[in-house]
Formats: sequence, C-alpha cells, structure tokens
Amino acid sequence: GSFQADIFYMGVSLHQTVTGSLLFHDLEMHGDVLPFYISRFGLPALYTTRRPPITMALTQKPATAEQFIAFGALDRIIGRATEFFPQDRYQTADGFLEALLEWKGSFGHLSFASNP
Repeated sequence: GSFQADIFYMGVSLHQTVTGSLLFHDLEMHGDVLPFYISRFGLPALYTTRRPPITMALTQKPATAEQFIAFGALDRIIGRATEFFPQDRYQTADGFLEALLEWKGSFGHLSFASNP
C-alpha cells in the first residue's frame, strides 16, 4: 500500500534531517536522471549506492560512546523504514513512531548539539 511508501520517505527525510545529506549517492549526484537509472538498472541497483551508517555521514562526529550507540540505534530505525521490500519496513506509521519514541526514551537525555 501507499502507506509503506510514506514510511519509506519519512525514513529518507529523517536521514537527511539528521545527517544533512541524502540517503542515496545517485539521488544527490544525478537526481534528474533517476527515472532513467531505475528503468535501465532497476530499483534494487539503487540500493548498492546507499550511504554508510549515519555515524559516518555526520559532520559533527559523536563525542562519546553513548552518542555513537544512540546514532547506531537511530540508523537501524531509519534502515528498517527504508528497506527495499515494503514487507520489511515498519508496517504502520504507529510502529515507526513507537520505535522513534523508544529511541527518545533511551537517548533523549543526551545532547547532540554541535560545538560552536
């Protein structure tokens, strides 16, 4: 259903919000030729260009082990939301929200602000 596409794009948007960069290299470098890319190589090929974990995409690297763990957990949430096969994604927006709220409950006490 279209709700799984919405969950996918919420995951893509969350990745971009957290890292400041797009989830896929080809969307960043060749966004205007994306329909050609998909028709020629198929959507699964797009997944081979996926960025490394969000901890590597951040400009401000995690300063503590707990921050690193927090970003790893957030990366797993984003990863599930953006799985290639819809049945592997969160099945409802509530499920996605529940995962994010659980993450907030575990790591909400941390400060992730950039240093001035």
